[in-house]
Amino acid sequence: MQGHGRLADTAGWVHCDVGRDTDVTPPSFVDTYPTVTSVTGSSIEISVALDEPGWVYYVVMDNTNSPASPTPAEVVAMTGAGGATPTVAGRIAVGVANAVNGASPGGQGSGLQREHPYKVFIVAQDVSASQNVQATVVARTVTTKAAGPGVCGSMCCASAALCVGGWVAVCVALTLLCPSVHRWLPRHQIRHRHRRVLRRAAVDYWRRVLRGSGDHGHGADNE
Repeated sequence: MQGHGRLADTAGWVHCDVGRDTDVTPPSFVDTYPTVTSVTGSSIEISVALDEPGWVYYVVMDNTNSPASPTPAEVVAMTGAGGATPTVAGRIAVGVANAVNGASPGGQGSGLQREHPYKVFIVAQDVSASQNVQATVVARTVTTKAAGPGVCGSMCCASAALCVGGWVAVCVALTLLCPSVHRWLPRHQIRHRHRRVLRRAAVDYWRRVLRGSGDHGHGADNE
């Protein structure tokens, strides 16, 4: 996936000293960059800043089994170590030195899963005639977020509002139709048809989601 930036994808850089470029120093990341954060259950945010214009390449790998680090050349080629296929890969254009640029790989069909660990391998290259690449690959780890109230669509958002507003019967009905509830609520609470149990489970579920605790559906609040 192409990241944000001002750098053209083709011949966006013009070197007036073609044939006389003596730059042999690769770019360096500035400040605390690069950073990788989780945005949603299926996307992440990669932010970078370099001390000179260039490209930043990234490869996102499943971190379940601690993947080996690829070489700088492999990251530039957008592959994992030994040519392994990444979950997602791309590059970010850095058109101005010290400016922060970013990309948000992910979204529907990207392969990123909710609540899943990933390792992002990153390397930078300048735009000189020498195309100097950093000698060391930077690695960052990230875990995608769990689904939130907006992930399941308006039906589940409506359920949360109704639940908070006291419309318990409708709240319970909509909550049990939400796909994320079937992931988070204990199965015995879903199968159990007793109104009191369902009400407490639904109220507890939405309280946890709206608090953003990340600890959904591990039991109901006592009344």
